[in-house]
Amino acid sequence: MAKSPDGRGYTCKPCSRARSRQWNIEHHERFKENQRAYWDRNNARVNARRRKRREDDPEFREQDKAQKREAYHANRDAELERQHEYRARPEFRSEQAARAAIWREDNRDHLRAYQLKRWYGITQEDYDAMLAAQDGVCAICGGPPRGRGKLNDVFVVDHDHNTGVIRGLLCSPCNTAVGQMDDDPERLRRAAVYLGVDRGEDALRIPADRLAKITWNRPR
Repeated sequence: MAKSPDGRGYTCKPCSRARSRQWNIEHHERFKENQRAYWDRNNARVNARRRKRREDDPEFREQDKAQKREAYHANRDAELERQHEYRARPEFRSEQAARAAIWREDNRDHLRAYQLKRWYGITQEDYDAMLAAQDGVCAICGGPPRGRGKLNDVFVVDHDHNTGVIRGLLCSPCNTAVGQMDDDPERLRRAAVYLGVDRGEDALRIPADRLAKITWNRPR
C-alpha cells in the first residue's frame, strides 16, 4: 500500500483491506498465480514459522485446529477428492513406499515382535526359545530360512489350524509344502514314498535345456 511522505497510508486499514479483497475478486486468476508463486518461494520458511507459533502459543494452536476443522467440514467432498488425487500421484506413492521401507528397516525388531504377538499370541522370547530348541534351523529340512520378500530371513511359525497348537518353526518352502498337503501326515508319508521310488533308466525324462528353464528359480 502506498504511503504518504510522513509514513502514513492514504487510506485506513479497513478501506485498504476492502480494496484488496475487491482486487482479488476482479483479478482472481492473477491473485491465485501470485499466491502460488509466493508459496513456492517461501514454503519452508512459512511452514517453519507456523510450526514454531503452534508450539509456543496454545491459543493459536487451538484456533488453527478449529479453523482447519471448519474448513474441512465445509469442503469435505472437495478435500477428500484433492487428497485422493494427491495420494494417487506416482511420486507420492514412491515417496511413501521409500519412507515405509526405511521405517521397517529401522524398526525391524519391534515390527517382528508386534507381528508375532498379533498373529500367534507369542512373544519374541517364545520365538527365540523355540529357535534355540531347534538349533537355529528348520524343524523339517534342517536348513536356514529360505523364504522370499518379508520372510527371507525368518522362520514361519507352523501351527495346527484346527487346534491352534504351535508345532515349531519352518522355512517358508517346508511350511508351504505342509500346508499344501492339508497338514495330513498320511499324505506326507505317501509323498515321501512316492519321491523315493527309483524310476529306472527307461523313465521319461525332460530335456536338459527345458529342465534348466523350469527349475532355474526354485530355492535350494
